Amino acid sequence: MKRCRAALAVAAGVALAMAWPSARQRDVIIDVIIIEAERLVTATAAPALPGFVLVRDGKIESVSRTIPRGVEGARRLKARVVTPGLIDARTTLGLAGLTPVDDESNEASAPNQAHLRAVDAYNLREPLLRAALQSGVTTVQTGPGRADSIGGQVGIFHTAGESVSDATIRFPSALVLSLTEAAKTTYAGAAPKVPTTRMANVGLIRQAFVDAGQYARRLKDAKPPDRDLKHDALVEVLERRIPALVTAERVDEIATALRLRDEFGFRLLLAGANDATLIADRLASNQVPVLAGPPTDGPVESGTPQERARVPALLDRAGVRFAIVSGDGRVRPRVTLLQQVAGAVASGLPADAALSAVTIHAARILGLDDRLGSIERGKDADLVLFDGDPLSYATHVTAVLIGGRVVFERSGS
Repeated sequence: MKRCRAALAVAAGVALAMAWPSARQRDVIIDVIIIEAERLVTATAAPALPGFVLVRDGKIESVSRTIPRGVEGARRLKARVVTPGLIDARTTLGLAGLTPVDDESNEASAPNQAHLRAVDAYNLREPLLRAALQSGVTTVQTGPGRADSIGGQVGIFHTAGESVSDATIRFPSALVLSLTEAAKTTYAGAAPKVPTTRMANVGLIRQAFVDAGQYARRLKDAKPPDRDLKHDALVEVLERRIPALVTAERVDEIATALRLRDEFGFRLLLAGANDATLIADRLASNQVPVLAGPPTDGPVESGTPQERARVPALLDRAGVRFAIVSGDGRVRPRVTLLQQVAGAVASGLPADAALSAVTIHAARILGLDDRLGSIERGKDADLVLFDGDPLSYATHVTAVLIGGRVVFERSGS
């Protein structure tokens, strides 16, 4: 009888082993996802066609017209449209909150804040960041805003992760400079401090770079100077390890940004750029990328909102590299990044160019196109699933993947 019970137990164990994979096998199966799309927008191949994306261990293993074989037990997801994860290449998301009390994006205590680091304030639980994730934004370049002459260091982060370290893609990725009205008015008041004019603002920036250059040279001396965190950040720019991310709206501010680049030899990313179309030939010939903010990003200093909405279309025609971004203004984003893209399309930008402006083109500008921005074999599995045309206001995001993990899934999808 005992032998019979033992035999039955062994048989039951074998049956269970056959019916349920081991923990290791279950991990492998969970990490494999097959996504079926009626339209697969790869961002590198046109037109969009039906297809399948096989995701394994966080990477895109294959993109095909037919369902992958030999992956029985993989999770299956379906969508009308699948795109790469959206990239917001200039924002304050994760630092700027729903209310002014939550705003960590502008340290208005002195005009040179080069030592500040976005990584020290990036909040993965911030509601606006979560809303951006649920609308398809998987990557942000975020950090200090435009209130200071030198705002601090931005970083590139995923919009979800176990921790800030887990979500960090690159830090630092750039140093923020501001040439706008905001930088000259932050310290104006009953007891004004420098700067209160554009001349003083630019003079302060130039002197900071000169001082940082001298500091860098002294570091090679037998008795180097004490460490200076502001100088350290500026040296990163002077030695071209990171670019200067310069907010400039008016044509004279953009021209000043180009002069500073020529004087100090740094790499330049131009943000805002209301009047970029007035100087588009110089931007194109100098290969300066533009991170074009929304028409409602802060006070309109030049042109009407309708003219600002046409900036991406005009930059596209002029051959200027650009991305569409939520921006660094003090006004909180009122629309999603995709709604901004839809607005650019309504103002004359072709739909494929508009989607590229928040996927592959944004990735190239940030130097991450080897990992992000398109649906290709070997790239990170950052993907967005939609139940309709991504540029339609009636469409919903049904799921978002970051590194092959489903980090958002719409209820009932």
